[in-house]
This record gives sequence, C-alpha cells and structure tokens, in this order.
Amino acid sequence: LVVLLPLTMAMNWRLGLLLVALVMIFAVVSTLVIRRTQEAQAKVERLLAAAEAHFKGGRLVSPQGNNAFEAYQMVLQLDPNNAQALQGVSDVKNRFFKRAQLLDIEGQRADVENHLALAEQLFPNDDRVELLRSRLQSHR
Repeated sequence: LVVLLPLTMAMNWRLGLLLVALVMIFAVVSTLVIRRTQEAQAKVERLLAAAEAHFKGGRLVSPQGNNAFEAYQMVLQLDPNNAQALQGVSDVKNRFFKRAQLLDIEGQRADVENHLALAEQLFPNDDRVELLRSRLQSHR
C-alpha cells in the first residue's frame, strides 16, 4: 500500500482516489464485522454461563424463559455447532428423564405425567418420550 498508493496517484489521480476510498471502506467494514463477532461471542459466553447456573440450580426446563434448556437453545441459534451448548442440551435431557424415572419409582404419577407432557413438547424426537409414555401406561 505504501508503494501502490503513490504510484497510482502519479499515474492516475482518479484511480488513486478510488483506491483510497476502497481501502477506507474495507477498514470500516472489517471493523464492523470484528465488533459484531466480538459482541456475538460475548453474548454466547453470557448465555452459556446463565445456562450452567440454571442447570446447577435444577432449572432444567422451567420456569419458562429462565431455564437451562432455553438458554442452550439460544446459544445454538447464534452458533449451531457450539459444542458446549450441544452437550448442555444433552445433559438437560438426561437429567430430565432421570428425574422422571425417579418420580416414577417413587410412585408420583401426576408428576410423571407432567414430565411426559413437557417431554412431548420439548423433546418430541427423543426415544425416551415413548419409553416414559409406555411406563405410565403399564402402571394404569
């Protein structure tokens, strides 16, 4: 750029001005992209920290708008391949279904039915939903 700019200006001042304008546009666009990337990364980190806190506090899928599952889903909207969020969703599902199993062992049918209803909404493609449904039906 140090050599190119003076040489371009000497050869054709219009092309020199065009080059200066393009360099300025590149600098502005690069700055904006870097800033947005940093902001998105900061948001992902905040959401992951919140999701972990919700998970540790036992807020797996409720209350609505303030739970681990939704926080991990928000991370995945920003970064679909985020390994930590994918693992977090898996951990939430595992603990959710383990909790439902414990409730079933304790004979708390109403709570198991509530877990089943939530599971059908949140995890419709998980095989454990059908397993939970069949457990409930076998106790009737």
